[in-house]
Amino acid sequence: MWPVSPNIKKLEAKRDVPGLIKLLGSEVDEYRLGTKRYFEALETRRQAAEALGRVRDRSAVDPLCALLHDGTVRDQAARALGEIGDPRAVEELCRVIEVCRWPCRAAIHALGKLRDGRAVIPLLNFVEARVRGCDDQGAELAVEALVRIGPPAVGPLCRKLADQSTELGVRKAVADMLGRIGDPAAVEPLSKVLAESCEPWVAEALERIGPPLDFAVQARLFIAKGDWTGLLELGQPAVPCLRDELKREGGDKVHLLETLARLGESNAVEDLVQVVVDFGYRADEAARALGSIGYSGACETLERALRNSPGGTYCSPDFDSGLVYVSQFIVEALCRFKYRPAVKTIIDYLAKLKRDHIWLEISENCFTARILAPLFGAYATIVSDLFSYRVKKSEEEKWGGHVTTYHYDLLWSDRALLMLCGINTPIATNLLHEVKSRADFHVTDWCAGQSVVEKRLSFEHQRALAAQELARRGFPPYDPTLYHADEAWAL
Repeated sequence: MWPVSPNIKKLEAKRDVPGLIKLLGSEVDEYRLGTKRYFEALETRRQAAEALGRVRDRSAVDPLCALLHDGTVRDQAARALGEIGDPRAVEELCRVIEVCRWPCRAAIHALGKLRDGRAVIPLLNFVEARVRGCDDQGAELAVEALVRIGPPAVGPLCRKLADQSTELGVRKAVADMLGRIGDPAAVEPLSKVLAESCEPWVAEALERIGPPLDFAVQARLFIAKGDWTGLLELGQPAVPCLRDELKREGGDKVHLLETLARLGESNAVEDLVQVVVDFGYRADEAARALGSIGYSGACETLERALRNSPGGTYCSPDFDSGLVYVSQFIVEALCRFKYRPAVKTIIDYLAKLKRDHIWLEISENCFTARILAPLFGAYATIVSDLFSYRVKKSEEEKWGGHVTTYHYDLLWSDRALLMLCGINTPIATNLLHEVKSRADFHVTDWCAGQSVVEKRLSFEHQRALAAQELARRGFPPYDPTLYHADEAWAL
């Protein structure tokens, strides 16, 4: 940083504009002057331009505009023109940002300070070019300038926003600028874009301008933000917007359906049930939503879905682990509704559910006594422990690689069975029959890389103990209809 020349300080103090303009001179030739004198002359020109900006005399505009085409003093001249604030400089400054290969920060900043509507289109074109070129920093400079220009920029910005051929990144930047400017004239164009697609970036821009008075716009704002509580508070005016959003690809289908169901749309409940039955994308959330809504009419369908669930009848190491979550929420919904016909299906599902190297992390706490309690009552803890087992894993370097071994512990299940043997009720007898018929299945013994070795997990000792207890009780028959009677579940 060179010190300010004493001569320039004196000229600035006297406000000697002609003297400072004289020091601007013309382009200097390093070859003719030599390196030292070249930099001294160049620094004098730069300091003179900055001094003219501080003096703020309009007679310096034309000489400073002439310097905009000299790359060695362009920044200082642009800053000075921004300080002077004369609109005559706008066209030359716009030409600079259109022609220069690299962004002239000072010229962009000066256009923002001048706040002239003629600069809007060049600055907007600059933003578009920089967004396409992934130059976020350069685009932000022009965005700040356009926001500073304010209301004169609103019209061109709205037209650019409405243009469907405009790139998404540019439209987002335009919406952001309109929101930061805060002119009410932008509400209608932004609302039209929000009606096309409930995007969060449009909603954010609208909220910056002010709260909308139109119910439809409010509903779309809530959808864009994922504010489902706000939609419920809005009530029936939100229903048409929710229906429209459902027709679009990529929306939050489950939450849209859940909100419609809570607003009394029966078709939405049926659609939620279908999502669960298909075991499709986000079926777990659909099952949770049905339980949360409290729609008991879905119980028969949910019970059938659990019975046909791949997770209940077949599991393998490469199976989609998301299905365990779906089944968890189905079980939770059926228990919450106290749907007695589902008891047998839930028991069968738990008895066949594997917990191995794929399922271990997600299935450990899926079917706890807390979830089962509304349906299984005092037997919830027994059932939860009876048809589960603990899995521990150990890791070691073996056979030239990393090997993970799995250890299966039936201690909790054995304790639950012993407790069940001490309860002489029809439900306990039925559960003993369930244990007696429980089949063995294969689980992971160890795995190394892509190799998985299985072993058989045997419940033979449990089947023998259950058979022995049933014999002691005189071989009472298995009666699944007992599961349907509320009074049978009392201890």
